[in-house]
Amino acid sequence: IDTAADEGAKRRCPFLFNILEAIGIITQTTREIEINCFVISNQTIMLKNKESDFSERINKLYDSLCKKIDVSFSNEEISLLKEAFGKEFMTEKYYLNNFVKLITDKTLYVFFEEHDYTFKRLAA
Repeated sequence: IDTAADEGAKRRCPFLFNILEAIGIITQTTREIEINCFVISNQTIMLKNKESDFSERINKLYDSLCKKIDVSFSNEEISLLKEAFGKEFMTEKYYLNNFVKLITDKTLYVFFEEHDYTFKRLAA
């Protein structure tokens, strides 16, 4: 499938949605897509172009949102996070209350931090 063609997008998007649904990030019907959790990953937490090391921010955000540990963010980080994800982000009023930390190395894993700490291996 040619990546730049409209035909490629028509086939790729449903495939990606099916993957997201299979791992519990979204729920979909023929007319609606519901987001079940916020994915904390390099791609979602990079707040500035050309930012290279934000693993500390990922860990702090995960600790704050999932483990409810009191961590401190710089005023700039808070401002950029709220600008990117809405003024309610990092509060009890935020519309998503499930968070997933995406960890990548040679193997792709997703750790679902919910009440029962389940671990799902996605790819080897």
